[in-house]
Amino acid sequence: MAHINLVIMKTLIGLIYLTKLSDGAACASGQTNGKIPTTDSSDTGSGRTFILNSADNDYLINCCGFVTTWEFYVTTTNGTLYAQVWRQMSGAWTLIGQNSFDIETANFNAVFIGSITASQQISVQAGDFIGFMSSGLTIPPYDTTNMGSGSSNEDVIYSDTATGTVGSTATFLHYRNNIEFSIKATLSPGNTPQFVSLPTTLSVDEDTAVGTTLITVTATDADLSDNLNYTLTSTNPASTSFNFDPISGNLTTLTTLTVGTTVFSFSVVDLCGNTESATFTLSVANQPPVFQNLPNTTEISEDLSEETELFILTVTDPTVGDVVTCSLNSLVPTTNDLYFYYSVGRSRYSIYLRGGASLDYDTAREYLMAINCTDTKNSVSSTFVVYVAKNEPPVITNLPASVSVSPNTIVGTSIFTVTTTDKESAQLFYNMTCIPSECPFKIFASGAVLTESSVVNVTEPGFDLYIYVFDGKNLVGPKVLTVQMKETDSTSTSASTDWLSTDAKYILIILTIFAGISANEYAIKANSKTHVIDFCNNAGCNFVKQVTSEYFLIKCPNARQRSKSGTSRDDTIIQDLAVKFKETIKNIEYQKLHRNYPRTVDSNWTEMWNLNNQVLPSMRVQEAWYVGLSGSGVTVAVVDDGLQLNHPDLRNNINAEKSYDYYNDDSNPTPTSVEDGHGTKVTGLVAAEANNNRCIVGVAHKSTIFGIKILGDGGVTDATEALALNHHLADVDIYTNSWGPKSGYGYVGPGSVTKSALYDGVTKGRGAKGVIYVWAAGNGGLNDNCNGDGYVKSIYTIPITSVGADGRAAYYAEVCAPVFAATYSGNEHKTLTSTSFSSSCSDGLKGTSFSAPSATGMIALALETNPSLTWRDIQHLIVQTSKRHNLRDGFSYWQRNGGGFYVSQVLGFGLMDAEALVKKAKSWEPVAKQVSCSTREFYVVRSTHYSSPTVVSTKTDNEYTTQVTLKSWMITFYGFRKENISTTSTYSTSKKADKTTEAVFEGNTKFNKNNTTDSTTSIIPDTTTYYVVSLEYSSSGNSKINKNYTTDFTPSRIPDTTIGTGSPDHSSDQNASNTLGFETSTSVTIVIATIAVYLY
Repeated sequence: MAHINLVIMKTLIGLIYLTKLSDGAACASGQTNGKIPTTDSSDTGSGRTFILNSADNDYLINCCGFVTTWEFYVTTTNGTLYAQVWRQMSGAWTLIGQNSFDIETANFNAVFIGSITASQQISVQAGDFIGFMSSGLTIPPYDTTNMGSGSSNEDVIYSDTATGTVGSTATFLHYRNNIEFSIKATLSPGNTPQFVSLPTTLSVDEDTAVGTTLITVTATDADLSDNLNYTLTSTNPASTSFNFDPISGNLTTLTTLTVGTTVFSFSVVDLCGNTESATFTLSVANQPPVFQNLPNTTEISEDLSEETELFILTVTDPTVGDVVTCSLNSLVPTTNDLYFYYSVGRSRYSIYLRGGASLDYDTAREYLMAINCTDTKNSVSSTFVVYVAKNEPPVITNLPASVSVSPNTIVGTSIFTVTTTDKESAQLFYNMTCIPSECPFKIFASGAVLTESSVVNVTEPGFDLYIYVFDGKNLVGPKVLTVQMKETDSTSTSASTDWLSTDAKYILIILTIFAGISANEYAIKANSKTHVIDFCNNAGCNFVKQVTSEYFLIKCPNARQRSKSGTSRDDTIIQDLAVKFKETIKNIEYQKLHRNYPRTVDSNWTEMWNLNNQVLPSMRVQEAWYVGLSGSGVTVAVVDDGLQLNHPDLRNNINAEKSYDYYNDDSNPTPTSVEDGHGTKVTGLVAAEANNNRCIVGVAHKSTIFGIKILGDGGVTDATEALALNHHLADVDIYTNSWGPKSGYGYVGPGSVTKSALYDGVTKGRGAKGVIYVWAAGNGGLNDNCNGDGYVKSIYTIPITSVGADGRAAYYAEVCAPVFAATYSGNEHKTLTSTSFSSSCSDGLKGTSFSAPSATGMIALALETNPSLTWRDIQHLIVQTSKRHNLRDGFSYWQRNGGGFYVSQVLGFGLMDAEALVKKAKSWEPVAKQVSCSTREFYVVRSTHYSSPTVVSTKTDNEYTTQVTLKSWMITFYGFRKENISTTSTYSTSKKADKTTEAVFEGNTKFNKNNTTDSTTSIIPDTTTYYVVSLEYSSSGNSKINKNYTTDFTPSRIPDTTIGTGSPDHSSDQNASNTLGFETSTSVTIVIATIAVYLY
C-alpha cells in the first residue's frame, strides 16, 4: 500500500505548469479540483515540478478550504510523488504546502486515493493551483486528446531548479498546450472559529473610569493557518459610550457610564468566511450607601430629660457625586421622646432625646429605631437601639438611729446633715415630716436639719423625723431620725443607745419584701370541698377552685374594704366564721400578691458549645443521644412568663390544649410582648426540635411541653403559684422553674398553699412516683445566698446552678447549700443560644434560668430510659452521677460529706453528666421511702428595748405552761407610736405535743394616730421594712445558746395581730419562727428586739 507523508523541506528540480488565478468562496464539503484521465502518454521525466491548469480551470482552486484527499493514476513505476498547492504571491509562485506518497507495486495501473489527516491538511484559498513533483518516477499519465493547436499560456514547464520546501518559489520555463494530467484534490470548507472565554454578563460601577478596558474579545480556529477578523455588530440600546478595536478585541469605555444594561453582539470570521456570533451583557450598577456605624446601640438613664444628642449617623456612598438622604422608618415602641434630626443640606444626621422626655424603665426598656438611607438609586436599612437604664435610687449613707438636742440650742443651728449618694449624680430634693407634728426642725436642700424655732420650752421627750430624698425619679424614705430632747442643759449627757450594744444582744438586720395589692381571695385549708362551700354560703363568698388536695380558693368580693377606723369589717366576719367552722375549716389565709422574677442575667447567645463538646469537661448529652434517647414520652411543664406556642422550632413538641396562662387566667400562654420571651428561651433548651434547620436542638428534643404562664409585670398569689405547680398533675413528669424571689432581697419562700402543692406533686404525681420540680438556684452571686430562697431550699425541689465555659462557677452563682448540681450557662466569656419570641433565635443568654432547663432535659432522658424512677430516685441519681472534675466555685474548697461525696457550697455535687445519668438510671433500684424528723416547738416573743418580757414556765403533771408578760414596749411606724402596753398571754403544751399553737396577746394591738384606739386615721404605709434580730434560746435549764439569723425571716407566716410561735426546721438552722405581725394589704415598719426563746 502507499504511505502518505507531509513534505516540508526538500530541494527539487522539475517543470512547472501554470494557468491564471480566479476567485472563490468557501469550499463545499467534498468539492474536487483536477481530473483523472487514464489514457495516452506518460511523461518519462523525473525530478520535475508541475504547476497545472487547463482551459476549463479544472486545476484551479476557486474556494477557501482544506485538501482532505488526493487522487492520481499510477502506471507501472514506483517511487515518491509529491502532491502540491501553489499560490501566486508578489509576482512569484510560492509553494504553500505538499503531501508525499510512496508508490508501491500494489498500486500500479490504478487510481491511487490518499486521505490526509487533519494535522497534514493543506489550507487553500481561491486562486491556488494544484501541482505535483515526481522524483525518479514516471509522472501521472496525461491525456492529449483534446489539445488545441496554436494555443498559448495553457501550460508551462519549469526546467530550472525548484525546491520541495514549503515557502520556496518557482519561475516559468516555457508554455505547452493544454494537457490533462491525472491528478485531483478533494476539498472541505474548514472549521468555524470559536469565541474564547467571552463572559455572558459583567457588572461594573457607574463611576468606572473613561478608557477602562471592560473585556478583550478572543477566538480560536482549529484551522491553524486562518486569520480571524472581529466585528462589533450592534449594541442594544445603541450607545456611543464604548469603543471596540477589531484588531486587539478590546472593548473600552469612551464616556462616563449610565446605570442600566447594554447588550453587545460580536462576530468573528476566518479567511474562508466561517462566522461565529455571540452576545455579551454589561450591567452598569450603582453602589448603595454604606452605614459606617450602624447597627449600633446606646444606653441612657430613665431620668434623663434634657435635650441630648444620643448618636451621630455616619453614612457614605461609594459613587462620587451621589447624594444620600436618610429617614426614620419606624420607632418601636412609638414615643415622642426620641426623634431623628438632619441639618441643612442633609449632611449630618443625629438621633436626639427630646427635651422634657419622660422615659420609664418599667414601661419600655428599649426602643428600636429602623433607619433607611437612599441615593435615589439604591437604599439600605439598619437599626439603632436605645436602651433605657433604670435610675438607681439615691442612698442615704449616714443616718443614725438618734441624735440628742439640748434645750439651749439656738434657732438656725444644724443638728445633723444628711449625706446621700446618687449613682446618676442627679439633683436631690429633701423633704421631712415630723411626729409630733408641732416640730421645731426643718430639712434644707443641702440635707442639713436645722432648728427652725426655739426648743427651750419643748415638753416632748423627743421627735421622730421622717426624712425623704427624691432624685426626680425615685422617692426614698422615710428614713427615721429620732431627735431626743435633753432634759438638762448642754452639759447633760446624750440619750443612751446601749440597748443596741453587743452586750444587750440586740442586733438589727433589715429585710424588705414586696407587698402588693390583694385580689380579695382566701386560701382555705379544709377536709373537703363541701365544707368550703358551706363556709362560703355563710360568709357571702364565692367558691373558685380546688388548689391542692387540702387547699381551696375562695373569693370574697367585699372583703378587704377598710373602714375609716382602719379596721376591716369583712375580715372580722370571716375570722369570726372561721372560729364557728373550726371543726371543718383548718385555716384561712388571705392571698396577697407577690412578685417573682425570671432568673436570667442578660439576653445574648452565640453557639451551642454547651452540648457539642467544644468545651471540656462535657455534659455528655450527645453520648446519651447516641443510644437513642430524645425525651420521647416525657412531659415537661415550663412554668415561666409564657411560651410562644407556634414557634417553628418548638410547636411540634408543644401541647397547646394543655397549656395555660394562670397570670391572666386564660388558655393561651403566648406572650404579647418581647419582654415576656424568657419562657420561650427556656423551652428551647429543653425541647427545641432536632434536624430542622431552626435555631438549636434541645436536650430532650422529642419531649412534650406544656406552657404555663405565671410571671408578669405584677404579682401573683400563693394559690395561683400552687395551681401552676399542680397543673395537669396526672400528665406532667417534670415542672421546670427558672424564676424565684428577687436576688438579694432576704428570705422569701412559698406560702402554705404552694407548699401543699409541692407536697401533692411528689406524693400524687406520676402515679404516686412523684413529679420532679427543677428550680433555677438564683443569680445573686457570692454575696447572696440561696438559702434565703424558700423555693430552692424546699426538700421537694432540685435546684440547679451554673458553670461557665471556663470551668468556673458563673459569676452570678450564689452560695447555696441546697443546690444539687450545675450545668453550663453563659458568662462574660461565652453565652448560650436558644429559641426566642417572634419565631426567632436569641443569643447572649446567661443565668441559672438557662441551666435549669438543661438539667430538665437530662432528667427527661433518664425518665425515658426508666419511667419507674421516683422523684427521690432522680435526686439520688443526680448526686451519684454529677462530676466534680476540676471545677472551681470561687468560694471554698470541695469537701467530702458524710455520704462520701465531694460537694461544693456553690456547685453542689458538680457538673451533670447525661451519659452517666441515663446509664445508671437504666438499672436503678428504687430508694426507700423518705424518713423525716423535726424538733419540738419553741415559743418566741419579740419586744422593744424598753423592758424585757417576763417569762414564767411551770410544769404540772405532763403539761408545760408558759406565761409571758410584756411591759412598757413600743412599736413605731411612720410616726405612729404605741408604748407602755402591758399584756399577758399563757401558752400551754403537752410534753409530747407536735402541733404549733399561736399565743394571741390581747390588748391594744391596733395602732392609730394620737395613741388612741378610736382614731379615725388608719395607718397605710407605702413600703414594708422588718427589722429582724438575733435569736437567743435555751435548750435546757438556763444554759443559753446564741444564734444569729440573717436570711431566715418568713413574712408569709405572720398571723393577724398576733405574737406567735413557729416550727422551724433546725436540720438546716435556717427558718425562724413567726414574729410580731400586723395584717395589712399594704405595709408597716416595725422596730423590735429579742427576748429568750425557751424550747420544750
